[in-house]
Amino acid sequence: MATTKITSQVLDLNAGRADYTLTATNTVTYVGASGGNQYVFNGAYGTYGVVNGTYVLSSVSSSHPIAIINNGKTSEISYTGAVNEGTGTGPDGNTYTFYSGNVTITVSGNFDTVSYYCLNHGYMGGKDNLIYVSSVGESGLKMPSGTNNNRPTDATGQIRNNTNETSQSSSSAMEYYNGSDWKVINNAALTLDLSNASLIDTQVITVSEGNMRGLSFVPDGSSMYTTSMNASSQDFLHKYTFSTAFDISTISSGPVGSFQITSPTISNYLSGCLVNAAESKMAYDPYHNIEWYQQNFGTPGDITTLQSASSFSCSRTGGDRTARTMIFADNENKMYWMSTQMRQFNLSTAGDPSSASDTCPTAIPNTTDSDFSADLDGGNTRSLFFNDNGTQLTIAGDGARLAQFTLSTAYDITTRGTATKYNFDSMLGSGASKEIYAIRPNASYTKLILASTYQPENTLYELSL
Repeated sequence: MATTKITSQVLDLNAGRADYTLTATNTVTYVGASGGNQYVFNGAYGTYGVVNGTYVLSSVSSSHPIAIINNGKTSEISYTGAVNEGTGTGPDGNTYTFYSGNVTITVSGNFDTVSYYCLNHGYMGGKDNLIYVSSVGESGLKMPSGTNNNRPTDATGQIRNNTNETSQSSSSAMEYYNGSDWKVINNAALTLDLSNASLIDTQVITVSEGNMRGLSFVPDGSSMYTTSMNASSQDFLHKYTFSTAFDISTISSGPVGSFQITSPTISNYLSGCLVNAAESKMAYDPYHNIEWYQQNFGTPGDITTLQSASSFSCSRTGGDRTARTMIFADNENKMYWMSTQMRQFNLSTAGDPSSASDTCPTAIPNTTDSDFSADLDGGNTRSLFFNDNGTQLTIAGDGARLAQFTLSTAYDITTRGTATKYNFDSMLGSGASKEIYAIRPNASYTKLILASTYQPENTLYELSL
């Protein structure tokens, strides 16, 4: 997914998009919805957009007389109706007149949003549901187009499509005026820039049942899942939450939920695990077993409700028998493992590892520990991460070493160029090994969380980028 990054400027690109637009005359029906009835205009419910003009709601029922909650906005939007059904108190505490029959709404200016309200049943789906838009259309917002030669002269705050410019192989580009110059919005995918990384915080998390061996962050940074094995060789899955996303100082004091794996029987230990963005599916790959497993959540996000495991055969030998790290990429349409080498799984259903077209794909050529050894100053590869469009690969290993590669073909690790190397050992502080088992930036790539599972154990690092 390409993400536009605009630096040094804050733009409001919200043009007041609505799901539907009201016409001059609009039929009114009512449907049952959770919590009560709902007004429906022209047969479809959603947010409704209007521009300056007059709109009629036809034949509003006397059972559901309606008012527009327009206190403080009467010069921008007003209303009247065929049948006055009396007055009542609106949700804002002000008194309104409620009408049935044909109700006429007059829009004269930008009211932003207003609610509509039933005298007898409250909002009926109308809370903040009428939106003023600068232009309406079912196919989306149309930007004005032009060239360098006909740019507006009084342009502060404007945005337009310039057919003289290009962006990411497009024949035109969006541009905005920053008060003194027109600037092209380059729709390039963000890359993870580690060159100016600095340490914000270090947190040692509380782990029940042994030490953290592997982990998976939910993409929005609100929670993470870990694996562990206790002194009795029992394997567990745990969930932690962050009260502020990507702020490790706000992590829960311990797991908010744990699950002991009693079936399948795990011959040794777990390392990597993987949870999708919907928190509905969890996969893991134990050491020594030749199978990997998936358990679905009975209730999304509630680890205590994990259902019975499905197994998938993947015969391997040695250290290749467990994934150190498992990640999603390409909008969860791909899954990658890092063991002693890398594997790519193509998923027919996004976020569902069990939908892999091949549950044991051949290892990607030239992705063993020895292939990356020089890039990580001799250590093993522990984790990996792709940027949003798959053109940049970041790996991490022992001694807090990281390396980054540009991929000439998106998501194809065999097309990587020369590594750019980073040594964060001194920056991250004490701990002899610092085996980095997770690389997770926030959506804007301004913050990065790394996790060490060994020397030091159970440790999260928060970096500013």
